[in-house]
This record gives sequence, structure tokens and C-alpha cells, in this order.
Amino acid sequence: MHECSLREAIFDKVQTYSFGNIDKFSTAGLVTRMTTDVTNIQNAALMLLRIAVRTPVMLVSSLVMFLSISTALSPVIIVAAVFLAIAFTLIVSNATRTFNRVFDTYDDLNASVQENVGAIRVVKAFAREVYEKERFRAAAEKLYKLFVKAEGIVALNTPS
Repeated sequence: MHECSLREAIFDKVQTYSFGNIDKFSTAGLVTRMTTDVTNIQNAALMLLRIAVRTPVMLVSSLVMFLSISTALSPVIIVAAVFLAIAFTLIVSNATRTFNRVFDTYDDLNASVQENVGAIRVVKAFAREVYEKERFRAAAEKLYKLFVKAEGIVALNTPS
């Protein structure tokens, strides 16, 4: 399915929600789901393909070569595999928690933008532009720091 079709399908689905269901979701949350989440689904699908195809081939070929060189050192591969499994589990669990906070922060940032665009005349009438700019800057900075933290956690996967 093409990304535009996926976003369109999400939009069509949201249009079928009852008013009770719509009240459960913030507009900013729905906007985040239609933009960021579609991109994340695409990235997850690409990563899954890489992991599902490349990793097993590399694992099997490295095991064959390792065992052909020295069967006496095979316990080393078992220890390494256990270490990698533990490291990967810790990285994924920490990254998942951090990315969940990132998505909540996205919702806050989208809410701030939506409020400012929807009430631009009120903001200007009460001379609140400086306050709103600072509020947006703080939300964007929080999002930036969370993203750097999340990507830093994911980057630990490469050295391990």
C-alpha cells in the first residue's frame, strides 16, 4: 500500500468515528497518527525486511565459517549470542519507552501549533506572541531532546 493510500485510509477511518470516539482523541493526536505514525510504519517495515532477510543469512553463514575454522571455539559464539540477545532486549525496551514519550510530545507540539493557528487573532489581540513562541520553542526543544535520547539508545545497537 502506498503511503498516500495509507494516510487516506486513516483519514477515511477517522471520518467514520462517532462523536463519542472522536472526543476520546485529541486533534493533535489524530494529526500525529496520520503523519508521524505512517512514516514510522514505513520505517518499521523496512527495518523488518532488513532484520528478517539479512540477519538470518549473516548468522547462518557466520556460524558455518566459524565452525569450519574451529569447533573448539564454538562456546564463544554461544556466549556472544546470549550477550547480543540481552543487549538487544534492553535496547528495544528502552527505545520503545522513549519513543512512546516522543509521540506524546509530538501530540503536545501539534496541539500548540493547532491552537496558535486557530486562535491567531486572539493571540495577536492580547499580545501573547512572545509567550506562544516561547511555549512552542519549549515544546520543540523537549521533542528534540527526547528524539536525541531515543536515537542514542537505538544507536547502541550497532556497537553491541
